[in-house]
Amino acid sequence: MAARPNVLRLGIVVILGTVLTLTLWLLAPGLFGLSAATPATTTVSATVSKGATCGQAPDGEVVTFKQDGQQHQARFDGCGHRDGEPVDVSVPVG
Repeated sequence: MAARPNVLRLGIVVILGTVLTLTLWLLAPGLFGLSAATPATTTVSATVSKGATCGQAPDGEVVTFKQDGQQHQARFDGCGHRDGEPVDVSVPVG
């Protein structure tokens, strides 16, 4: 039983696409969002200082957290939290 020409063409296209994708992934990891230069982060518990509703939060919310014994305040890319609500955030180490 002979394979149909369309099936062979599709198989070749799939194999070539897979090989091309893997080659790009290995040669240029930043192309797919996989960067080796990403900063190390740690997760800390924060408190929402200024919550925002999701429909009206272009700048996000403001959270307060403690890291290395110091109190910090930062913008949080989130919405829908109430003032005083605890959230976990990722912050750069150091």
